Amino acid sequence: MSSSNSSVIPDASSSSGSSPASSPASFSPNYSQDIPTSLTLPPFDVLSERQRVQLAGRMNIHYFPKGTTIIEQGERPTGLFILMKGVVEERQAQSDGNEVKVFTHYHQDDLLDVSSVDRAGHLVAAKHEFVAVEDSLAYEIPNGLWLEYVEQVPQMLAYLHGDIDQKLDLSKPEHHQNLAEFILTRIDESVCEPILRVNLNAHLGFVLEHLLDEPSGCVLVEGKGFEGIGSHIGQTQKPIEDDNDFQVIITKTDMLREIDRLSKLADPLPNIMTLSLSQSALIKQKPLVSVALGEYLFNAMLLMTKHGVERVLVTDDDAIVGVLYQTQLLSLFSTHSHVLSLRIARANTLSQLKEASSKLDAMVATLFSNGIRVQFLMSLVSTLNEMIIGKAFQIIMPKEVQQNTALMVMGSEGRGEQILKTDQDNALIIRDGFHYEGLSDKLDAFSYTLEELGYPKCKGRVMVNNPHWVAHQQVWLHRIRALTLVPNNDRLMELAILQDAHYIEGDSNLFDEFKSDLSGGVAFSDSVLAEYAATALKFETPLTFWGSLKSDHDQIDIKQGGLFPIVHGVRAFALKHGVKALSTMERIDVLEQRRLLEASLARKLKHGFCLLIRFRLQQQLNHLKDQDRDSINQLKPSELNRTERDLLRQSLHTVKKFKQRLIHHFHLEMR
Repeated sequence: MSSSNSSVIPDASSSSGSSPASSPASFSPNYSQDIPTSLTLPPFDVLSERQRVQLAGRMNIHYFPKGTTIIEQGERPTGLFILMKGVVEERQAQSDGNEVKVFTHYHQDDLLDVSSVDRAGHLVAAKHEFVAVEDSLAYEIPNGLWLEYVEQVPQMLAYLHGDIDQKLDLSKPEHHQNLAEFILTRIDESVCEPILRVNLNAHLGFVLEHLLDEPSGCVLVEGKGFEGIGSHIGQTQKPIEDDNDFQVIITKTDMLREIDRLSKLADPLPNIMTLSLSQSALIKQKPLVSVALGEYLFNAMLLMTKHGVERVLVTDDDAIVGVLYQTQLLSLFSTHSHVLSLRIARANTLSQLKEASSKLDAMVATLFSNGIRVQFLMSLVSTLNEMIIGKAFQIIMPKEVQQNTALMVMGSEGRGEQILKTDQDNALIIRDGFHYEGLSDKLDAFSYTLEELGYPKCKGRVMVNNPHWVAHQQVWLHRIRALTLVPNNDRLMELAILQDAHYIEGDSNLFDEFKSDLSGGVAFSDSVLAEYAATALKFETPLTFWGSLKSDHDQIDIKQGGLFPIVHGVRAFALKHGVKALSTMERIDVLEQRRLLEASLARKLKHGFCLLIRFRLQQQLNHLKDQDRDSINQLKPSELNRTERDLLRQSLHTVKKFKQRLIHHFHLEMR
């Protein structure tokens, strides 16, 4: 530090007769001093309140006039500097008349020269010089004081030297911890209730007596020869083929209704209680929904929402180990997602559906403000959006149309990555030979209804009220095959849209045949795949040559510069290698499993993707009321704190590295 050009501002805790410049280590703690914002950010957020107060009272404060060299290149810094006010430039020191190379600029709350902190916490010689480009103020944590705190709280070093996923884990706000702990709690036998198993010979009286004592309010009836249900989330029991091969859940409500039914047949209650289950009407074909031991509690609640059930079985290698029930989860997870799903399911009119749909954005805002991770938000909201769109289709379309068509959604909704309502992206498959007079009017009404429910019109008109996106099976097949010919921009765009298609309502068999044609019925040449992948390189990554954030008038388009290259690049990999997963996260997992992406790159891609989604969601929530849709992708780095800027920069570095991986994999070097 060039001491001749800087001034040490006396600290309130020092005596009036002493100079902090001459004895910077002699300050006593100032417990009345306010804690600077910079000490509430990583890596200092892991300090206790008392430690932060003590550190605030022991730091030096320096004033650096414009042009002052704060840290000399090749010299060991006198301490760790935190910028309070002004702008500092990191650059290569000028020598032999060479042009100065500028690496990046630092602003309020930024740490200067973190790279000089080695893994033991010591400050080593600086690789570059740091110069005030305007009058600046900075805190200084002297070397000795910094080492003292590093020894007490070594987690600070873990943040400084961690990659993006470690930094995200270390920068979670404390006030979100309770809710986040529930969200991230994995299912083990301690959180699920044991379930009573009975056979068909059990008497109703015996079963009812135990049902009244069961916290889960259910029993499992088992027959002979059953091979078990699937252990995967959402997998349901296959239809029962005969009376000797089944499992059925009976609830307390089921039992009381059956007893009421039998009593109305004039049977005395004592006689009813001696009847066996096999003599009752309780044994019905019901789908059993299960979740695997070790999965997240949140996923169990998501299954309840998706399937409209109040209980899910917990399995371990196809063996049932217990049950989770709705009231048990809701007592822990106090959001209204399940209540909202019930309102959607029970809506019989468009006005009721609109009322339920209007609560969705508020629920998202609440969950987001409570620190819920975006991957959980995407799963939950995608499920609720499917329910809303599917219910609208059921209300508007006649049964005949529903039985002979399949409604699908594309884009972010198709991939399950839509959190707040965005543009409609949907299409319709019609069974060959089926025709319905007035179908176009119904489809117009459907698109208008979605708009009323909060889903804006698609600017590209990818909607069912556009005849191009409504076709019979054979027409869709011919269109898919046409995509394998010489590519053009329109065909490549349509291929990308269709690749993300997801079934919503109607005859699912029609959709399954469509997806089969798309994924296996046609072969894409290397030239088509290369042209397709090259689209991911269309937009520049907003980083300077030296790796700092590059903004245009303090704005970064995070969709073009960050999200789109990840989404479309991963989509290109998936198309080439026959990956059937839809979501970007799941596609990355499959690509990693097949060793097409390195584990470290896959991990950083997923963390970077979620971080960019989080930034975009914050922008969307900020502009909910003014409906400024053009601003939701524009991020202002100056409005981010130090940690957010650092994470954004690392995410964009991952995007840049992934682009290089795309270029190599698809041989795009000459483009």
